Amino acid sequence: MAAYSKDPEQRANLEVLTSLERCTKELLAPCLERLGISTVPDPSILEGVANSGTDFDYRGMLEMLPAITTEYLNYYTRLRQLVEPVDATAVDLLIAHEMALELFARRELAGDVEHSVDPIRALSHVSS
Repeated sequence: MAAYSKDPEQRANLEVLTSLERCTKELLAPCLERLGISTVPDPSILEGVANSGTDFDYRGMLEMLPAITTEYLNYYTRLRQLVEPVDATAVDLLIAHEMALELFARRELAGDVEHSVDPIRALSHVSS
């Protein structure tokens, strides 16, 4: 989506979000593979993203993120209580990921664009 954004600030933020997703997946991949969960992207999702092209609604994404992150935080919080200790760090990473995304969206929506990506950049596993 970053490649399609005409707004440099939005493009930069989307690149940070891309980095967050990539870095989180890289850290989770060994755990997922050990548990027999595929890390191969779903072709239908990739196709949907490729076909959305310039129709991407940045503000709409921001408005949806708090509800989505709340849903996943609920899942991950319950999961955290169920996993073996060896997997606790992975679930903690997912929780931190969702919390940073939610805070990013809330800051963007409130107009605090100068600091909106700070929670994501503060995550130790995220690199540019």
